[in-house]
Amino acid sequence: MNVLANNVVYPVTDMFYKTNGQLFPIAHKFIVKDDGMEPFEWIARKDATKGDWSWFGSITYGNSLFVATIARANNDEDRLHMIWTSPNGIEWDIQSTPTAVPPSGPWGHTQTWRQVIYGNGMFVAIGDTSMNLYTDDQSMIMTSTDGISWTLRDMPFIMRPTDSRPMRPRPVKIVYGNGIFLIITLDNATIVSNDGINWVQADNRYYGQWSALCYGNGLFVAATMPYSEYYESSLLTSTNGVDWTEQNVPAPPTANSGWRSYGFDNIIYGNGLFVAVSRWSPVNAAKTPQYAVVTSSDGINWTVQETPQSGNDWDPIKWVAAACADGLFVALSNNEMPPQQCMISYDGINWELKTTVYSDRPSWGHDWHSWADIAYGDDKFVAVGAYGMNPYDIGLMTLAWK
Repeated sequence: MNVLANNVVYPVTDMFYKTNGQLFPIAHKFIVKDDGMEPFEWIARKDATKGDWSWFGSITYGNSLFVATIARANNDEDRLHMIWTSPNGIEWDIQSTPTAVPPSGPWGHTQTWRQVIYGNGMFVAIGDTSMNLYTDDQSMIMTSTDGISWTLRDMPFIMRPTDSRPMRPRPVKIVYGNGIFLIITLDNATIVSNDGINWVQADNRYYGQWSALCYGNGLFVAATMPYSEYYESSLLTSTNGVDWTEQNVPAPPTANSGWRSYGFDNIIYGNGLFVAVSRWSPVNAAKTPQYAVVTSSDGINWTVQETPQSGNDWDPIKWVAAACADGLFVALSNNEMPPQQCMISYDGINWELKTTVYSDRPSWGHDWHSWADIAYGDDKFVAVGAYGMNPYDIGLMTLAWK
């Protein structure tokens, strides 16, 4: 059944709803905004034959293909199959991937792909391995032109001011813009490449621990993550990925005397606007006004925006993933109660809560649950879940938006 975007859906009974003078079963109900916007309904996707859907790392869309990474694997078989692909976000295939971990290693030999992007005709994924649980972190980059066949690339050694020997940086985020691929790392370094294959160190000045990165309107915008809400966070801008300028971010009106940071996890650019979302609230009380979003049209002058309050008394909503496409901003959370929420905006400024496949079912909550990432393609948003989604096999959902 098709419902035109300018037709409003009016519920009639618990069994049926009415539109255009006709009754339809509630199972086929669309949720349509009163102002005639497109239907808004998340749909859970799962396939038991594909294994664990609850531990994705990231997702991107390019060349008519969704590509998602598995966040973590610690055995030989799993490390060789850490890329999932789909033409539509619904039917998925698992692809073979190279591994930087020696075969038949001990349990602690983990491999993690943290993010994948598409730019300049190429998919590029970044990650790291750990030869044991605590030491010998090794950085990884792999590339693919089709999302199917992948090749490991060399991460350059860098020198930090505090180190006596070269080391490989641990990548956090990657973006493509202004003709270059740019990686920010946990080691305060930035790594750049013109082709996604050959990489060099761009900078290692200390700005804090990098946490978020995007490109838009000729500008790279990045954030640093403090260790708690009592330490500084910052937003920085650069035109070349090498020279950075720290920008002032105003405090929200509810900030108390001990508050100093937003804790930005994600920055996106869309509709001529930079939008940064935060995992920390300016105040601990969840039902006071929240200000978890800051916006800027130029990346330099930022404005604090009010965001929806949490549904419980003590835990503000923690926003960790966001995307924008076709006039819609979407942000996803990692909260325990209510679980896995979503908020949307048509301008990046005014936000409203929406349910997801999890927040419709509060009993499915889990202490560690979180959405990992969200991407747009093929007329839909596709969100992937991180470790702890429960039930484990519903770590992926889609939202039609055209």
